[in-house]
Amino acid sequence: MICFEDLKKVLDNLWEGAYVLDNDRKIVYWNKAAEGITGFKSTEVVGKSCGDNILRHMDEKGTELCTAHCPMVNVLNGMEKIEANVFLHHKMGYRIPVRVIGVKIELEDTYALELFYPILDTHNFYENDIVR
Repeated sequence: MICFEDLKKVLDNLWEGAYVLDNDRKIVYWNKAAEGITGFKSTEVVGKSCGDNILRHMDEKGTELCTAHCPMVNVLNGMEKIEANVFLHHKMGYRIPVRVIGVKIELEDTYALELFYPILDTHNFYENDIVR
């Protein structure tokens, strides 16, 4: 069985941004790619709740997902996987279109892992969006 430390070694080597939430929605891990994409250092986010709205995920209508319709809550509550195109807030104040994938991880405890990466072609940004 993989342990949390082994998972972190894998996530440390991804080009996608990655963070891990515990059952209380507290960020327990933030990789270097997440720092590069968002401008937020690990020390600024680890230990905070994703409900603190740091990344301010929002849909195409401007609905802030972290406070009203957090897809990662669905993952923590049993949904195996979510995928969506959303916007996130960069530390410098601008929005970035990203593809997010959230999955449930069963280790010593249950966690939610979100992977995200910038979308460069936004022509069909919401075409196959399953999170509404």
